[in-house]
Amino acid sequence: ATGTIAAAGTEGTAGFVARFDASLVSLGRTQLSGSGTDRIDGLVWSGGELYVGGRTAGSGLGAPVGVTDGYIARIDTSGAVADLRRFGVIGGETGKVTLAASARGASPLGALGLYRGTLNPPE
Repeated sequence: ATGTIAAAGTEGTAGFVARFDASLVSLGRTQLSGSGTDRIDGLVWSGGELYVGGRTAGSGLGAPVGVTDGYIARIDTSGAVADLRRFGVIGGETGKVTLAASARGASPLGALGLYRGTLNPPE
């Protein structure tokens, strides 16, 4: 068998992603944590890279917006955090961040189901 397997977890107040080969030999671990409590809610593979969705309360994973913010991170093939975007509502709390990918996405955002244009077109 070939391929890479990813698993997410929480250790104390830090979220992490562990990567394994098809024989379950460890390929490394990527920690996603800041100064507050951080959780990983979902994982999805797209284009050979791993995307992580989660929540954070504190600084270190981008500038804080609300009490608890969501984030999406892209983990490259070496296990490094290649990109991270944090989002939230001022003074609010973001719920669980889940991800889905589509093989028909023309771009990384399209693969995640996010497209450019008007969200609610006028009637």
